[in-house]
Amino acid sequence: QAGNEVIITTEIVADFPNPALIRVYGHKKKNPEILSSTTVQIGETFNVSGNRHRIPSRLKFEIVDPGTGDVVQTVQFHSSCSQPLATYDEFGGLTVWSADH
Repeated sequence: QAGNEVIITTEIVADFPNPALIRVYGHKKKNPEILSSTTVQIGETFNVSGNRHRIPSRLKFEIVDPGTGDVVQTVQFHSSCSQPLATYDEFGGLTVWSADH
């Protein structure tokens, strides 16, 4: 991943909430589509898929404290044929465990 394609708007200075609500959005700037919204424990995995089981080229993840509703970290990154996701890619508090191409 090119460094200029990854945007982490909030660096965590404390622990992530456990569990955390993870919201995943598509790339539209106006009215972005929510692809997934799920609550996970630290270390758990979750799936992200878009239309026709393909993810859009830009994804935005919000890590939310479900107790307060506060967004504790926002991570946006680009993925495409020229910048594919790879196992163990890290983006802020997120790690890719597998990616189907």
